[in-house]
Amino acid sequence: MDNPSMADPPTRDDSPLTTITTLVSRSGQERFVAEAFEQTFGEDREGTSHRAALLIQQEGGISFLLSRFSGRDALERWRASGRHQSMVDAFDAHSLRELCTIEQPVVRICVPSAASGPKWKTLVASWVVTFPLLLGLVRLLDRVLPWAPQLVRIALTSVVMSVAITWLISPAILRLTRTWRLSNQQMKIVVVGSPAGGTGSTTAHPIV
Repeated sequence: MDNPSMADPPTRDDSPLTTITTLVSRSGQERFVAEAFEQTFGEDREGTSHRAALLIQQEGGISFLLSRFSGRDALERWRASGRHQSMVDAFDAHSLRELCTIEQPVVRICVPSAASGPKWKTLVASWVVTFPLLLGLVRLLDRVLPWAPQLVRIALTSVVMSVAITWLISPAILRLTRTWRLSNQQMKIVVVGSPAGGTGSTTAHPIV
């Protein structure tokens, strides 16, 4: 979703500005963000109206595309180009997208992480996975080791569950529920300095 400018007050048309595109990849489609970026900028960066383009990728399927423009005219030329539309179509096909435009020269940005999101969503997803696994494990031990003391069976259950949660369940939950958990997260932008010397803060629209 393309959001309006996050700048206040607006700058002159010839003042440099930066756009930040947040991309939350759908599960199993993480590589397509990098492919779209490389296809767009790999051959002819001069044809994109950019001063610079930087793709930052976190482990966990979240990417940030930082684009630097010489002014708003350059940004508008880029948005009107076919290459931009092709890149946006590729991003939207494989991820949730948020775009904000920063016109102040000095800002501090707080972005969501791969583990962000409401705790109740993480709780629901974890319970849905761990409950049947725990139930099946308890029943299996009752059949295989009916003679074992309860303390031994609890110890075995705790070891198996700890290993499963650390290496299997948690990574799978974070990956499979990524777009659901992060669908309404916000990027916070704090203005540290502006040409007029003022300060202020603003919040980008949530990823939808």
